[in-house]
Amino acid sequence: MDLDYYRTFIEVVKWKNYTKAAEQLGYAQSSVTTQMKKIETSFGVKIFERVGRGMNLTHAGEQLYQYALKIIYLEDEARERLTSTKELKGTLSIGTVESLATFELVHYFQTFREKHPQIKFLIQSHLCSELYQGVLNGTYDLAIVMDRHYHHEDLKKYDLRKVEMVLIGAKDHPLSFLDHVTVKDLKDETMIFTEKGCSYRLMLEEAFKREGVICDSSLEFNGIEAIKRCVASRLGLSLLPEITVKEELEKGTLSLIPLDEPNIEVYAQLVVHKKKWMSPAMNEFIDLLNVDFLAKPN
Repeated sequence: MDLDYYRTFIEVVKWKNYTKAAEQLGYAQSSVTTQMKKIETSFGVKIFERVGRGMNLTHAGEQLYQYALKIIYLEDEARERLTSTKELKGTLSIGTVESLATFELVHYFQTFREKHPQIKFLIQSHLCSELYQGVLNGTYDLAIVMDRHYHHEDLKKYDLRKVEMVLIGAKDHPLSFLDHVTVKDLKDETMIFTEKGCSYRLMLEEAFKREGVICDSSLEFNGIEAIKRCVASRLGLSLLPEITVKEELEKGTLSLIPLDEPNIEVYAQLVVHKKKWMSPAMNEFIDLLNVDFLAKPN
């Protein structure tokens, strides 16, 4: 079996769409279709099934996908090991959260790209739960999450730093003039939440539940910029990483609400699979982040 067929298969699984996979690979859609049919013929199984307009893996397809990841991983490892003394080439796939990608990691991506122009960057932002799964199934070489300390037997996680979380309100919001605000003080406020599943949203919701606070009014947005604009327009309060609102707080366009909630502890963490071979490109990027990989993972 041509190894490129496995690469195409992995790309189709990633996008759940032949056309999108073909665009990413620079193939004609007919070529992708032909390769998938050859795989099915070779193994004598059906690997995809149509569900409405969607496309899902069959049970056999799910099994083959895991083998395909291992096959391509081994080929990439061999290629990297045999060419490690030459200029770094290949692909580095990184998953992270929007706030880190936008407000902190861009500098590192740019610096790495200038030093190693032959490396192709694939960067995607998702919720932490999806990033963990991406590292586990091989979609990402590594992930940089923003979460509480969380243990998984197949993952290694290394703290980069603690992330300061802040509750923000519109300019001159009454609560910003207090010295101390608790979760109970927010019972009559409209909360503007990030998307469901966001780590620090979950922590705040847990604090509300613990204190018996019910939010009668709330809004939800996926993008941080949209949330900041809504807060500035006096539509409600929001809990966000300090790095995402630092400029607005300094300019006074948003106000800081002095929330005292010790159970909201968030850390920027580097995540890799325990069995992942650390390619030269991965090691270079990790060095750029100043991570001590000899430190004990959490």
